Amino acid sequence: MSGNEDTFLFYDADGVQRLNGQVVRFWLKSITRANLEKYYGTHESRIVEQVSRKIAAGYTPKFFNLDAIRVQYRDPTTRQYVIVEASRYEAIANEIDVPMRARIYFELDCRERKTRLLEMTTFGSKGEVARRSLAQREGEFIAPDSNGDWQAQLICGAR
Repeated sequence: MSGNEDTFLFYDADGVQRLNGQVVRFWLKSITRANLEKYYGTHESRIVEQVSRKIAAGYTPKFFNLDAIRVQYRDPTTRQYVIVEASRYEAIANEIDVPMRARIYFELDCRERKTRLLEMTTFGSKGEVARRSLAQREGEFIAPDSNGDWQAQLICGAR
């Protein structure tokens, strides 16, 4: 991905494939903030209603239960604000017609704490395929306190 676009990554929690006790595969969507906000602008009432119901029922995105993230939002007002914003973006990311910046398929070895890119497709501004990359041969170790580390904690559990 290129440029200075603010992008957010979303994984398909329901689509996580467990190959064995330690190896999982999952998809990530990369969506620009501009596309999230544009979609929200044209579907605001439905998204607000959907998110309001979830928040009223006590929903918190799992990401905010990670220790490393929880300590960043100790102030209850700030924490609630970011939870609502993240829930709004999650709801939009789950819509099928939101333009993606990229679609990425990963393999994660929970025991070895390694991740391997299986496929990545990036999209142009009109939704056309801009580039496609295929699998890495070797996995890469996951750096502590990184996006990869947080993703591994969400999917594999705490280290």
